[in-house]
Amino acid sequence: MRHRSLWAAKPSSSILVWAYLIIVPIWLLVTDIFYPFWTHHFSIQTIAVLASLRAFTVYLISVWFFYRLFQRNLATEKRYETMIQLSPQPFLVQSNEKWVYANPSALKLLGASMVDDLVGHSVWDVLPEDVHDHARQVFRTLLETHAPTGTYVNRRLRRLDGKMIDVEFLAAPLIFGRTPHVQVLYTDVTEKKRLERELHSVLIQLESFIEHNTDAIVLFDPAGCILKINTKFEQMCSLSRTECNGRHWRNTPFAQPEHIEEITAIMDRISSGQSISEYQTVCQTAERKNTPVSVSGFPIVDENKVTMGFALTIRDISDRLRAEQRLVQSEKLSALGQLAAGVAHEIRNPLTTLLGFLKIIPHTQTEKMTEYIGIMTEELERIADIVTEVLFLAKPQAFHYQYVNVAKLIEAVYAILAPEALLRNITFITEGSAGAAHVFGDENHLKQLLINLVRNAMDALSPTCRKVHIESWSHGHEVFIDVSDTGVGIDQTELNRIFDPFYTTKAEGTGLGLHVCRQIVTRHKGNMRFESRVGYGTTVHLSFPAVAPSQTAFVASSP
Repeated sequence: MRHRSLWAAKPSSSILVWAYLIIVPIWLLVTDIFYPFWTHHFSIQTIAVLASLRAFTVYLISVWFFYRLFQRNLATEKRYETMIQLSPQPFLVQSNEKWVYANPSALKLLGASMVDDLVGHSVWDVLPEDVHDHARQVFRTLLETHAPTGTYVNRRLRRLDGKMIDVEFLAAPLIFGRTPHVQVLYTDVTEKKRLERELHSVLIQLESFIEHNTDAIVLFDPAGCILKINTKFEQMCSLSRTECNGRHWRNTPFAQPEHIEEITAIMDRISSGQSISEYQTVCQTAERKNTPVSVSGFPIVDENKVTMGFALTIRDISDRLRAEQRLVQSEKLSALGQLAAGVAHEIRNPLTTLLGFLKIIPHTQTEKMTEYIGIMTEELERIADIVTEVLFLAKPQAFHYQYVNVAKLIEAVYAILAPEALLRNITFITEGSAGAAHVFGDENHLKQLLINLVRNAMDALSPTCRKVHIESWSHGHEVFIDVSDTGVGIDQTELNRIFDPFYTTKAEGTGLGLHVCRQIVTRHKGNMRFESRVGYGTTVHLSFPAVAPSQTAFVASSP
């Protein structure tokens, strides 16, 4: 059921007026019709009494009408005054440039503690000097046109405590007692203006951040068309903002035809609300050069979690990859220097054998000659294998990804480090059930990874128990390799910093070995975790995605 309005609780003034205009004429008309009857049947005194009653009735009706009209107007005025008094909207009335009325909200707005602080005082006390002329013009226009301002006007007011506030006002003329008045509705927009200024400041900062960022930044709409790019993107792709605006991402340089499928998958992920971080791909720059880049992206959503678009940051990582390569090569050379003693020992033994056979061959019978030559050939092949391993480890190469047999990889590492372990009186054990398990990666780097970890294990051994153990196995779609030692162990403080570049506990260490190891593991999409107990030793847990062996391999461009 619809509720009746408060204003409909009593008959309106127009109804009372119409009732009066109808009832009085009808009463007079009816009495006039009966007037001839009265003159023939009643005396002059009776007729005079009836005429008096007729006039008195009209008088009573008029008194009742004006009383009801007065009560109605009084109630309306009272309701209007109550509404104004209780309204949260500041309401003021001025006449002759003085305030004559202010509701409680207006007193609060202008910092007045009581009505007398404001009413009776000049309107110019709360208006700054620089708006006096404009305010006079507004008041003059209102009184001349008898029309309200129509729209809210922005203005600043000075409170009684001197504080400046921002307001919007709506003014209308009012004639009261033949004296022109102006009624004003104020709205405090100080907080709104402050938020607008803060938002504007944030937008300027954000604009500056995007524009001066050293990474290329590009914003897209939900359909994947470019909305905005920064200067770095212009420089990287040699495209102006005019050329880019509205262009679909498929028509941009970072969407190369050979990578279109993976880029499409990335864009689909971002547009569906997911984020990506540091995805490495290749972008064609302004010089038509394929440059390695790192791409990060995230969706842009509104307060209702509706995707409004998405953003990408594109970073040229050529220098970083070159630095990583130099770091890897430096670590290789350091490892080679440390392997020199073991390699020399390993080569010296077959050389001694060769020299011995060379001395006795001139005095050997022909039937023994073939046997000796076979032994010498085996020793030469052994030397060749050692030299090949060392050169393979030291020679700078492009990243050559192929299917690597884990068991054979560990055998190769054992062949390199076994001589050094023998010289240092270390028991070096390898075992595993990886079988024919393969990983997809760079054999050279994986070999260096294991060499670094085994050498670290050797350096950490105590004088009494000297044992290093490599174990490998596969489970599901992963291959696991553990490198453990019976050394002194690592305490928790050092364990938290072992990957920090240049952090080392060795007197002659560079602090780069484990940092390089982690980079190699990350490059092969693997994981590396340390487990250690002080006094008992350390185990390094490695895991890599297992792949099915194939003859196919590819060579990635060297940075």
